[in-house]
Amino acid sequence: MRHFFTGSFRKPREANWLIGFVLLVLVTLEGFLGYSLPDDLLSGTGLRIAEGVTLAIPVVGTYLVMFLFGGEFPGHDVIGRFYSLHILLMPAVIVALLTVHLFMVFYHKHTQFRGPGRTEKNVVGQPLMPHYTGKAGGFFFLVTGVLALIAGIARSTPCGTSVPTGPTRSPRAPARLVHGIPRRRPACLPGLGVHPAGRLHRQHGRAGPRGHPAHADDGRHRPVAVPGGLGHR
Repeated sequence: MRHFFTGSFRKPREANWLIGFVLLVLVTLEGFLGYSLPDDLLSGTGLRIAEGVTLAIPVVGTYLVMFLFGGEFPGHDVIGRFYSLHILLMPAVIVALLTVHLFMVFYHKHTQFRGPGRTEKNVVGQPLMPHYTGKAGGFFFLVTGVLALIAGIARSTPCGTSVPTGPTRSPRAPARLVHGIPRRRPACLPGLGVHPAGRLHRQHGRAGPRGHPAHADDGRHRPVAVPGGLGHR
């Protein structure tokens, strides 16, 4: 948001903004490479999706798949190639681009909102040492203390979970947060994390939007409530 409202994507910082965007793409790709390395069912499904997306590229899609997998899917070279990319090539590129990115931030200085005495040649604010460092350090220890207190005395499910859990149902790290929050919802709070309007429809049997029955389990039968609830969350 700060980049948008302060215009840090404009010249002379346009090149640095593009480097930051490339870093975002590379970090996402690096995470996908690591996700694909276990060579199990989940990673195989992700690789299959990646193959389909690559095949959809006009003209060169088939050649890219053959180059990536060393033949037709799943191939015999994909794990070795992904391992080399994940631990060697991608980290080196990310570190190099991150170094250039930080140097350009230091050279061009941070963007700031317009105000008295603020120009493109200076930065108005508190110095790093000792003011900002003290505030950031105090906030760090405050957050750490609160998290330690919660971990020590609070229970995640004081009245049981709404869905039985087990070690075999744990998803991979990228989906663990999205998958785990609804499953850890306390059983005594059946409406927590659900859009209030949708909860009223389900509990009281009222008609859904445009006359659709509220008890329908398929989201396709609630074309307004489902997108509205997702947007609200």
